[in-house]
Amino acid sequence: FIDYYKNKRGITIKDLNQPLLSAKRILRNKPEEEQKERYLIPELCQVHSISASVYRSLEILPIITSHIDIMLTAQDVKQLLKLNMVKDSLMAEAYIASSADLDISYQRLEFLGDSVLKLISSTLVFTQNVHSNEDALTESRISMISNKALFETAKKLKLYQYIYSQHVSRRFWRPPHFKTDSDSEQMTKSINFHKLSDKTLADVIESTLGAAYYSDSSLSVALHAAIQLGVPLHNVRVWSDFHKTFQRPLSRYDATLREVDVQRVTDIIGYQFKDSSLLVEALTHASVPVSSVPCYQRLEFLGDAVLDFCVTIYLFRKYGTAPPGQLHNLRKSSVNNNILSVLCVNLKLHGHIRHASDYLVSEIKYFVEQLKNAMDTTGEYWLDLYPPKVLSDVIESLIGAVYTDCGFKVEPVINLIERWLEPLLEEHISLELIQTHPVEKLK
Repeated sequence: FIDYYKNKRGITIKDLNQPLLSAKRILRNKPEEEQKERYLIPELCQVHSISASVYRSLEILPIITSHIDIMLTAQDVKQLLKLNMVKDSLMAEAYIASSADLDISYQRLEFLGDSVLKLISSTLVFTQNVHSNEDALTESRISMISNKALFETAKKLKLYQYIYSQHVSRRFWRPPHFKTDSDSEQMTKSINFHKLSDKTLADVIESTLGAAYYSDSSLSVALHAAIQLGVPLHNVRVWSDFHKTFQRPLSRYDATLREVDVQRVTDIIGYQFKDSSLLVEALTHASVPVSSVPCYQRLEFLGDAVLDFCVTIYLFRKYGTAPPGQLHNLRKSSVNNNILSVLCVNLKLHGHIRHASDYLVSEIKYFVEQLKNAMDTTGEYWLDLYPPKVLSDVIESLIGAVYTDCGFKVEPVINLIERWLEPLLEEHISLELIQTHPVEKLK
């Protein structure tokens, strides 16, 4: 040691009788068992004025201050949007980007908020465009809730100021407005500014809606949040306004009602319609010529959004810790055409569809035979089957009919789905049973 310090460092050790100190250098990138013991000369050491225990405590200061910052920012957002009814923890989560590399991010709430926004916008365009067909309704909805529209809304509200997107680095962390002499201009800029994609801004609109709904499991709160966020809802201010403003075109359906066994279908689905013509419309295919009843396409458009919302709520609550990617896969498996077609046949609704197509007769018959041979298989046994789309359409249109008949309330639909669909999901859909696309596996 004496020769080493003299030859390499030009230092002469004065006290030759002092003992060596055995020490370990603590390295974060190596486990403790791999860190070698080192020997130090006391004469060349200095006692730091900050003890090791205090230093260890200070190491978590960046994490503590960042969490305080997140919670205070959530309060600012609530004040900006006048959403005091939203829980602080959920509002904070709604503005944490995955790039922050924290235990939580907005993605689960965005998954939930996406279905909430789809339901609100679908109900709006359905009730305010009573003569528009499915394509026109879809186009109107897209103009309201596309990523571009949501991005512009978020930008107008300057929500980018509230998004927490940067990973907390103890090495480069600085207190607010603090700068050391060694900090370069580039480092200062990277600390004080963050880059956000257009989609991130669009996502926080949906995550805010998800937080609003989940705070009280209330669509009324979610609707209020949508209004405060600037989603164009025209003269709708409370949820009951959808029913009040809806003026369904009047038609004479008396003769058509006799073509459907209304009581039998009512018994099957477990809902008593106030307006039976909605049930007939939900069962009427576009192939029926010169019908006084419109086909089911408008109700199918609405029912698709309602079903998507109800299944999302079911999955969100059942899989409370599942990451958003798994939730998306579960939802895809739970509401696709194949599983809804199986449900239609299981309920024996396929025999009550009004249509005028020999092709549909043979296609439905063939699918029913396929289904009989596949039903003993576990998991998603329906994936290799080829059902006619009319079967899944009828399930969605019936859901839309019930939702419309009850004044645009989701509770009756949730009750139906609990009886119709959840037993099928419980038995055949789970994280272990669903088939993941090869591309998803590579991700």
